[in-house]
Amino acid sequence: MGIYFLRQSNHSLAVVNQLQADELGPLSTGFSATLRARSAAAVAARQLTLEHIADADSSRRTVEALLTESNDIMAQFSALKKVTVEGQRLSARLEQSYNAYIQDGLQPMVQALAARNLDTYYALLENQVSSHSTEYDRDLREFRQFADTLGRQALEKAQRDYQRAMTLIISACVLLLAVGGFCWYALRGIILRPLAQLDEQVEHIAAGDLARQLALSGRSEIAQLGRQLTQMQQALAGTVRRVRDASEQVDVGARELRAGNRDLSQRTEELAASLEETAASMEQLTATVRQNAANAEQANLLASGVSDSANQGAGIVNEAIVGMRSISHSSQKIADIISVSDGIAFQTNILALNAAVEAARAGEQGRGFAVVAGEVRNLAQRSAQSAKEIKLLIEDSVRQVSDGERRVSAAAETMAKISAEVVRVTALMSEISGASQEQTRGIEQVNQAIAQMDQVAQQNAALVEESTAATASLEAQSEQLMQSMESFKLA
Repeated sequence: MGIYFLRQSNHSLAVVNQLQADELGPLSTGFSATLRARSAAAVAARQLTLEHIADADSSRRTVEALLTESNDIMAQFSALKKVTVEGQRLSARLEQSYNAYIQDGLQPMVQALAARNLDTYYALLENQVSSHSTEYDRDLREFRQFADTLGRQALEKAQRDYQRAMTLIISACVLLLAVGGFCWYALRGIILRPLAQLDEQVEHIAAGDLARQLALSGRSEIAQLGRQLTQMQQALAGTVRRVRDASEQVDVGARELRAGNRDLSQRTEELAASLEETAASMEQLTATVRQNAANAEQANLLASGVSDSANQGAGIVNEAIVGMRSISHSSQKIADIISVSDGIAFQTNILALNAAVEAARAGEQGRGFAVVAGEVRNLAQRSAQSAKEIKLLIEDSVRQVSDGERRVSAAAETMAKISAEVVRVTALMSEISGASQEQTRGIEQVNQAIAQMDQVAQQNAALVEESTAATASLEAQSEQLMQSMESFKLA
């Protein structure tokens, strides 16, 4: 009967060993892997926001590796045979919530990171990932509570079985005490002392001391129970060590996330302030460009008026050129007429001279005719002198008209050049006006883009605050978990 109870205690300890080493240990490791995967995904999203594409891809590959590790651990957990119906039910629900958490939450989130679609990533993080994570945490916590309760019951049953075995063995020893003291001492050395060691070891384990080693030798049931208890203790110590390491990693990750969120919040605020300053500068620049466009439009109108005035001046100068040419032609005709008059005066003078000679030959009869011939000669000479003076005046007028014609022609060419330059200036002013209008439209588009960036910066600030709150909660939970693990004493 005592051996039966020892076997029952051995079975209970085996159940505890399976729960602690084969189920709770891998589950804690898988849970830590999913937490690290979410942390690495948050780092990848931040790196994508900062356009660090290579670092974001490296972080995303880390997330995929952690998810693969977590899936392998869950597959090993699923392959284990559950000892109770309640354990089967809770493990099935845990597997279902885990699959939903991975397939509907984390895997689509990794795909969104691979596609560099941050909007989808944050939408999944706020909706599917958050809800499935809550369900998974709840089911994992219930399974852990069930496993702790079952382990505690198994340990208690093992202690009760041990106590029953001790009672039976002691009773047997008392009955056999009469048989011989030698058997008593032999039984004490073989059974009682190892059982006392087992009892002391179980008490140490129950108190959280996993560093104390149990030294039992032999092939007896008690020695086998001691070895199994040692294996259970080692497995439990490994589980506690892994949970403690995972808690420390979670705490470090939470602190890094908090520091990153603080830095991101500060940069987001600086970005918002810079965007506000840029928006104000762009408004001033828009007003300046609009004023330049208005000035260019007025200059274009003035240049058009100058071009019209230049064209009118060029037309007037052309008319003056035509008039000067007509005057020059008329002066030339007058000069020809004066030349004819000068020739006539010269011929008259010669005729008067001949008449005077003939009158001198006639003597007294030709004296009166000689006087008339002299007067005619005087008139012819005066006429010739006047014709010469008129000719000189006409020639001087012709020279002045020719000089005036040349100057007017030069003025016409200058006016034509001025008109051409004014046309070019008008074209340039039109281009400047059009460019100013294009600049105005472009700056308005930039203002719209800056306004949108300001809205995005404000949204990012809100997300950073939410992430900071979530990080603080995660850090508090990790500290609580570390405090719980400190109750165990390891080697």
